[in-house]
Amino acid sequence: MPKDLDPLAKKEWKYLAPIFLRLGILTEVDGTAFAALCSASAAVQRINKALKDCQYRVLAEKTSFLEKSDKEGRSNEVMSVEVKINPLYAQQRLALLTLRYWCGEFGTSPSSRGKINVPTVKGVDPQEEFLNGR
Repeated sequence: MPKDLDPLAKKEWKYLAPIFLRLGILTEVDGTAFAALCSASAAVQRINKALKDCQYRVLAEKTSFLEKSDKEGRSNEVMSVEVKINPLYAQQRLALLTLRYWCGEFGTSPSSRGKINVPTVKGVDPQEEFLNGR
């Protein structure tokens, strides 16, 4: 595990690495790519938490106050409200695309699973035996 991995990505590493190793889809040379997958997963989690904290608001408001002077030199304060799409949704989309990419590289998405060749896992699978009529 890279030492500079952020804490949430380290937690993902500790959770996923044993699973990926058991399935035979993680090797010693996959560290950098696996760290990217863990970082992408951590980013998605953080953004989802931020969206939950703002109650999944789609619109974000930015309020600013401007000081304007009229013709007689009197100063007036004018409130300006700018409404825009919550930037967290754009960040979420990018983070999910990044996570999807890395899941595809490791064969952990439904569409990419059939594209990888994984060595067989040792042990007897009762479901496989059942399907083969044993």
